[in-house]
Amino acid sequence: VCLIVGIKILLLFPVWFFGTLAYKYSGQFLLTRQAGRLIFFGNLIIVFVLTFLSDFSVFADDFVFGKPPLFFSSRFVFDWLYGLVVAVNIYSVNISGFEFKMPVIIDRFIRYLSSITFSLYLFHVPILYFIASLAFYDKASYLHTLPILMGVILLVGAMANISEKQ
Repeated sequence: VCLIVGIKILLLFPVWFFGTLAYKYSGQFLLTRQAGRLIFFGNLIIVFVLTFLSDFSVFADDFVFGKPPLFFSSRFVFDWLYGLVVAVNIYSVNISGFEFKMPVIIDRFIRYLSSITFSLYLFHVPILYFIASLAFYDKASYLHTLPILMGVILLVGAMANISEKQ
């Protein structure tokens, strides 16, 4: 599998793994609700800074989607840091005592999406390469790439229904 998915995907594996660990172990390390809330809100500030104010932000003037040969994975150290911060938020929200009342349909949709994260992690790049070899579209245009990204998510969802249930 490692030979097929390649180094670019493997470099981003820790990001997925951090989130999985945070979700799985969030109830096992007991902190007070106040500590959980402090961590949660402190991390929101860090997420905001990394998302909007850092050099790697999509809003930065010199943002580049990646450089050859790793392209999107060329920022893997930043992605590890960002993934770790988000994982800490996942961990802290579970112990903070916040109660979110979400409509059932949205809750089910979020749970479904979270159940296919590993399939999304593994399958999205091969599917993107496949679609790129068949379709002619402007990769720099959000108008062209958005339907393709939605198609990738739908295909991954269909594949996940088979692979994740094994």
